[in-house]
Amino acid sequence: IGMNTAIAVEGNPAATFSGLGFAIPIDQVVDVVDKLIETGEVRRGYIGVYIYDIDYATSQQMGFDGKGVLCEPLPEGPAAKAGIKLGDIITHIDGRSVSTSEELRIAVSSHEPGSTIPVRVWRRGRAKTLEMVLTESPDQTTLRSGIRDPFRRDSPRVEVLGVGEFVSYSPSISMRLGRPYIPGAMVTQVERQVARSTELVPTSVVTQVNGVLINDDTSFAAELDKAGSGPLKLNVLEWDPSAAGGRYVEREITVQPR
Repeated sequence: IGMNTAIAVEGNPAATFSGLGFAIPIDQVVDVVDKLIETGEVRRGYIGVYIYDIDYATSQQMGFDGKGVLCEPLPEGPAAKAGIKLGDIITHIDGRSVSTSEELRIAVSSHEPGSTIPVRVWRRGRAKTLEMVLTESPDQTTLRSGIRDPFRRDSPRVEVLGVGEFVSYSPSISMRLGRPYIPGAMVTQVERQVARSTELVPTSVVTQVNGVLINDDTSFAAELDKAGSGPLKLNVLEWDPSAAGGRYVEREITVQPR
């Protein structure tokens, strides 16, 4: 049972009704009505993530066999402060399983700002439960300011002298490139000498540095600090468009930073 909210027409608003109506579930209607009667307003919790439904190719690439929603936390948002990282898969909100981005939105919006809820995530083959404090949703200007476009020259990036430049490889970038997502750091620029000696190319994804898994540009930079001026053994995924639908090919290369 639901409440009709719109109907579909063809061509223009004066056109004939197409026989297709859109409704919201009655449970949501009841929840909104109760809140309006009780407080005069509806306040919905906010977790500060971009969320993506997981396709089969990404599930295979990440080794994830289950249901959940891939997330890209915004800097300083509730999710980031709770410890959720880029590429985590949210599987439960307050004990309630979520398998689509819409289910996650509904689960979060049923809690008011200020609520503390447990969030269960899948990360690199392990499940973790984190406590998250929901906030009020910021305005759209604030949300847009949290978006980083790695293809802009003024975007923040990790520079490795003598090697090239790298950014976090995010679900939004993978969708833009039309490739499955995998956590790592994406190459945006390669020094000429390194390109000649290793055949490393832009849009390749570095998944390990000296045998340590990396998740984003922050963990990539941390491993670079540990390595110092020593050689870097990089595990790199490169896109092969010649296969049906395309696929990643993994290589191991060694580079010497300047």
